[in-house]
Amino acid sequence: MRQVLFKRAKVVTYDNAIGRACIKAAKLAKLNYGQANGFTCHSFRHTFITDLMIKTGGDAGTVMSYSGHRSLESFSTYLHASEKGCNLAIQALENVALFLRCFEGQEGEEGHQGQDAEPRKPLENQEIAV
Repeated sequence: MRQVLFKRAKVVTYDNAIGRACIKAAKLAKLNYGQANGFTCHSFRHTFITDLMIKTGGDAGTVMSYSGHRSLESFSTYLHASEKGCNLAIQALENVALFLRCFEGQEGEEGHQGQDAEPRKPLENQEIAV
């Protein structure tokens, strides 16, 4: 797919030219370049894939096809939790908790009680490590 995005990608020296350009740009911006510093040319690939995941609403199949991945296993290293995604997940969990609270103290069908007759503690928000 790279050929569609960058016509020169077919040239054998393309990757080296891009790498040299990234190192030069990092020096001009006074950034420390390299894996140890968390910034490499490959960082742009992560940014591109993360941005495309956001813009497609998490359509992993489409993003995988544009990034050239064939398996979820190799693609998964590019998946990063976003603040918006975490907020949406918390919101969804809170909605489920509110829905379940509607049934507290009610008996099941035909006079049978629900799975546990003891009152349940309400769900609470918990910090999730990201």
